[in-house]
Amino acid sequence: INAEYMGADLNDPKHKAKAAAPPLAPPSAAASGKGSHTSASSSKSYAPATGSKGTDYSKLQEDPYARDNEAFIQQQLSQQRDLEMQQDQHLGDLSNTVGRLKQTGVEINQELKLQEEILKTMESEMDTLSSKLDHAKKRVEQMLENSKDKGKICIIVALIAALVVIIVLFFFL
Repeated sequence: INAEYMGADLNDPKHKAKAAAPPLAPPSAAASGKGSHTSASSSKSYAPATGSKGTDYSKLQEDPYARDNEAFIQQQLSQQRDLEMQQDQHLGDLSNTVGRLKQTGVEINQELKLQEEILKTMESEMDTLSSKLDHAKKRVEQMLENSKDKGKICIIVALIAALVVIIVLFFFL
């Protein structure tokens, strides 16, 4: 990375002017010692030459800063690929987890539907048993009422029989 730009204030007008200028100065500026990181004794021209596809940057490879920049870019690309691979792995794990949760949700839904049917059947059976129990309770109550009346009748009949026995014994003996 160019040491000239390290720690520079990006809002500084001088920095903006340098950032807007081409990265390499023309040979005349290099000879005068202005605007470039090359020395005045260097006779190499760092101006980009044009090729068949536009700008040819092959001469820039001779610049040590260009090699550092290229290495930095390659390192950043490698880190970005690694990060993307990690993110893909995490997304794959997350996708598997979501799939398992979906399957669990489907199984819970099936179980709830089964339990709902069982509860409906039990409710129907409970209603039937409740009505049968109410009917049996009414019959027991009727039997108790009838047995009370029969008990009274039995007592009356037993007393009449005892009276007849007493009368017969008293008058005939």
